[in-house]
Amino acid sequence: MIVAALPEAASPSAADAASVCVVCEALRRENNFRLDEIDATADIAAAGEAVVDSMGFCGSHALFPNSTADKDVALVRLLRDASDRVLGMLGDESRYFERLLDLFFAADRACAACKVDDQHAAQRVHRLVDDTDFSLACPPLCYAHYRNIAYALKAPALPALARAQLRTAERIGAQVGTIDSWERSGTTEKITGATLPRALAFVAGDSRTTRNHSWLDQDGDEALAQIRCRVCVEIAGAEQHWFDMVKRVAALGEDSWTVFPTCRIHVHACARFGDAWIAASTLRYAVEITRDALHAGIEALDYDKSNREIAAKSVFYRRQGAAYILGQQRKMIASLPRCPACERALVAQERGIAGVLQALRQARSGRVDEEAGGLCLKHFATVYLHTLGGETRSRLVAMQTERLRGLSARLAQIGNADDPVTGDALRQAIDMWQTAISRPEDVR
Repeated sequence: MIVAALPEAASPSAADAASVCVVCEALRRENNFRLDEIDATADIAAAGEAVVDSMGFCGSHALFPNSTADKDVALVRLLRDASDRVLGMLGDESRYFERLLDLFFAADRACAACKVDDQHAAQRVHRLVDDTDFSLACPPLCYAHYRNIAYALKAPALPALARAQLRTAERIGAQVGTIDSWERSGTTEKITGATLPRALAFVAGDSRTTRNHSWLDQDGDEALAQIRCRVCVEIAGAEQHWFDMVKRVAALGEDSWTVFPTCRIHVHACARFGDAWIAASTLRYAVEITRDALHAGIEALDYDKSNREIAAKSVFYRRQGAAYILGQQRKMIASLPRCPACERALVAQERGIAGVLQALRQARSGRVDEEAGGLCLKHFATVYLHTLGGETRSRLVAMQTERLRGLSARLAQIGNADDPVTGDALRQAIDMWQTAISRPEDVR
């Protein structure tokens, strides 16, 4: 059985987070409204419209991690309202065709909860940019909010920001130390202290968002059997296989760039669902990769500045736009190598979508429900866009409409949280409105 290396009790405290990122600490103090933790006091109509605009939630948000009777009832009302809105558009497809295309094209890169979180973070980031002279002093930042600030600053302040972040990465890297010299029997004690929680806060940022990688913490076959969407099953299976590889590589004491994650989503998943040694190995690698990327970015920035000064003296020099130069400089200091886990998830998603399309085109009507039914709404949107109309698309829409109608009717019958149908119907609704894959890091 997997033992969680960094349970909630060992997550970075307010004091630890403050020493790593001022934006994370400010957001934690503000206690902002979160769409994935909606309660009975919320405006259900407005929230339902927001959920439809993003076609649900990405895999990084677990709906109602701290479930209560009141929250369950509020969630039932929210998902029923959202389901009815989608049903209305699918029921008159010719009238709402352009609206459906707008929603479906953005479905794989949007998330209702992420959108709200990003708005709160952007407000805090721009407030910090306005109030701070980064050329003189840079406050401590996690990498995610460092990246946001880098894309909000002008060129003169970028070198100072990158060098300050590099010093933070070097300091945390020195605290993590050389993992090969640790005794495995003593690793747990180190993790429950402040060193690795601080490293996790630096790499992955605020941990308030509950990561929806629950299949990593239980028997793989049992976990996959609970997922209804065929594409989500492919993604969860690929991530489970990747996590098994992480465990094997960590046991060998190796640093493999083809296995260890670099994005905050999968780093957090390893720290939460892995044992002590997996968490320590993953965080050490993530800190080193971040440090090396910052160092390379600073060198590229200096090299680019020198080249531009030399080129400006040439008679063949052609001035480039200031916006283009600024965009290139921001990329230099705010880029990380692609995450192997994210790559595997994307490949699995493409494989799952291809399987659904093949089932829709080739299977007889009696087999279609089994082969291609039960898609979450985000993957339904993607498959919809891959079809060229005609019988294939009509069959897809008919299946999804029938499922939505049945689910909406069941949700409408739920009078209170003690209703025996609540658990099953609510689980089906969450499966439909929440996908297994997280938003790509490049749109965060």
